Amino acid sequence: MKLYGKIFLSSITVLILALCGVEYVMVSGSFKRAMESEIDHETEQYRFIRLAFYLGGKESGMEQLGDRYGVLYSETGEILFSTFPEELRPESGEADPEALTCRVVTGGEKRILLVGGAVVLHGTSCRLITGKQVDFLYEDKALMEQEYRRAIYLAVAVCALVQAVLAYVIAKPIR
Repeated sequence: MKLYGKIFLSSITVLILALCGVEYVMVSGSFKRAMESEIDHETEQYRFIRLAFYLGGKESGMEQLGDRYGVLYSETGEILFSTFPEELRPESGEADPEALTCRVVTGGEKRILLVGGAVVLHGTSCRLITGKQVDFLYEDKALMEQEYRRAIYLAVAVCALVQAVLAYVIAKPIR
């Protein structure tokens, strides 16, 4: 292989690796920040809903759920109410009575961010779990990955052309 071919291949390899690394860091960082923001928002909403249950009872708490899913378990694990679809309903043990818990669960085609913990309803300790669909975050991530790949392909094509010319010029002997 001639010198300009070696220069060209090594430069393009370094460029492709660098661009792929940048894509991974940017997309995963953006997704992580979006998920953390959604968790913070849902945690605050959970606290507000829990306060509504505490101050206004079951009807007031249910009213504050809005478009979120919710399930309220008694101390014995009996369901007091639920707006979760049967296949997505979390178990009462998924809500830690000592702390607030957050996690994403997948059910069928849906991804749901669950926030759960203890709530006092009419002097009785219960467990409340709320859920909100976060499919849009995963769809946004997939779209960003697709757009970054398209940009990388274009950048590699342009840089390959420039690198090929430069490699040929650099490797050409001076006469």
